[in-house]
Amino acid sequence: MRAWTYQDFKQVAKYGADKASHYVGWVDPKGRRKCKSCGPGSAGRRAAERMAEKITAQMLTGTYDDRSKRTWQAFVDDYTDKVLKPMKPGSRSARETTLKHFKRLAKPTLVGAIDTKQIDGYIAARKLDRKVISPSTINHELRELRAVLRKAAKWGYLAQTPEFNFQKEPKKLTTYVTP
Repeated sequence: MRAWTYQDFKQVAKYGADKASHYVGWVDPKGRRKCKSCGPGSAGRRAAERMAEKITAQMLTGTYDDRSKRTWQAFVDDYTDKVLKPMKPGSRSARETTLKHFKRLAKPTLVGAIDTKQIDGYIAARKLDRKVISPSTINHELRELRAVLRKAAKWGYLAQTPEFNFQKEPKKLTTYVTP
């Protein structure tokens, strides 16, 4: 079990050896052939060689697990078993509610495809949801969602946690005390 680097002969014929992309190929533990493009030129070749070494090491040590194409529902089920069940009831219900709203409004399919654009779409949809929602409620849900997606990044489902743009909350009025 090892990964290899190569260039597609059709691309080499069409673009030339300098402009053709370098690839990493491997057979995963389930027996499926996989490949990943790393770009053209010497930088692409170096990136492909590094990735091939990394994948080979993961397969030799038994730590290879391709989670980049896992579904949102599979992640939520895993997250519920490992994180939500041990939580206190109040915290758990707040996080479950946030996950339900996110699934209903953002309609995520793959965990690896969640990005800042989808988060911003969720914020816009949440503002226009059935009733008027305060910015502090939206910010609370965004904090809960950020905690979930940070855990997804730590578990390898996401390459990195998306950027969150919190809503501006109205300032509180100062209270005046008469002398």
